[in-house]
Amino acid sequence: MKSLATVCGQLRDERTAIRDMKQVFKLMDKDGDGFVNIDEFLYTLALVGLKELVSPAEAKAAFAVIDKDQSGAMDMDEFLQLMRLRTEITSSSDEMIRAFETLSVGTASKGLGRGEAHMSKIREWLELYRPQDAKLSTNHVMNMLELCKSDTKAGVTNFIEFIDMNS
Repeated sequence: MKSLATVCGQLRDERTAIRDMKQVFKLMDKDGDGFVNIDEFLYTLALVGLKELVSPAEAKAAFAVIDKDQSGAMDMDEFLQLMRLRTEITSSSDEMIRAFETLSVGTASKGLGRGEAHMSKIREWLELYRPQDAKLSTNHVMNMLELCKSDTKAGVTNFIEFIDMNS
């Protein structure tokens, strides 16, 4: 059974997350009418760098799914439902760490701790084995891994620290 302190902490975290999501929604709602239309949605995708990864047709299809009442605009409730769904389908930390460790075998992690890998070795692996139809380029992946580079070891990324900070 959870303690009262644990439950209160979870409620506080959820309130903070909802407040943050409302701020994101306001940023997306460029005209301030309380709704995000398809143009604002497409603009947001481009703004966050997803324009190259998601075709306009895919974005419009996704928007149609999000727009539950088919009003042509996403309201705050629909946005919050989307964010909750995104959280539910996100891989667990353990799954992401196992995937990273699969990527960083052999010389990529030689002499390093768990979750650490040499950035140059990961780049070599990606350039050699990345599928031709992969949505993310090697540079995109490396830019994401750059976010979790070690402060103490040059050229090393620590994926576990990144997961811990973002979970």
